[in-house]
Amino acid sequence: MKSNKGISLISLTIYLIVLTVLVGITANFTRYFFRNSKEAETSVEISQQYTKVIEYLVEEANSGIVDYIDIKDGENEESIYFYLNNETVHQYFWDGTTKRIYYLSYSNNLEKKQQYVLCGDVVLCDFIKDDVDESIFNINAQVGKSKYNNIFKLDL
Repeated sequence: MKSNKGISLISLTIYLIVLTVLVGITANFTRYFFRNSKEAETSVEISQQYTKVIEYLVEEANSGIVDYIDIKDGENEESIYFYLNNETVHQYFWDGTTKRIYYLSYSNNLEKKQQYVLCGDVVLCDFIKDDVDESIFNINAQVGKSKYNNIFKLDL
C-alpha cells in the first residue's frame, strides 16, 4: 500500500480558507474598536471644550462686577453680553455657520481687546434670560451629539 505523507491539495485549500476567514473576523473587530475609540475620543474633546465655556460663564456670573446682561439672537447666531462696571463688555457669541462659540472682549469705546474660540461643533446654542429675575440666565446647547442645559445666577 501506498502511504500518504505530507500536505494534500485539499487540506491546503481548507487551511487557507479557514485562515482567510479568521483574518477577516480579526480585521472587522479591530476596525470596530478603533472606530469606537475615535468616537469616544472626539466626544471627550467636545465635552472638554463645552466645559471651558461653562467655566467662563460661571466665572463671569460670580465675578460680582457685572452690571447687567443683554441677549441678542438672530436666525443663525446667538449672543450674550456681560456689561461690567469697569466699562468693559464681554460677549459670548455662537455662530451657526461655523458651529463655534466665540469669546469677545470690548473696551468702553467698543474697541476689541480679545477674541478667541471657546468651543467647536456646536450644532445649536440658545441663551435665555429669565423674564422674572433678570439675574438668571441659561444656556441650551447641542454640542456634537450631546445636549446641555445650564442655569446661571449672576452675583450682582
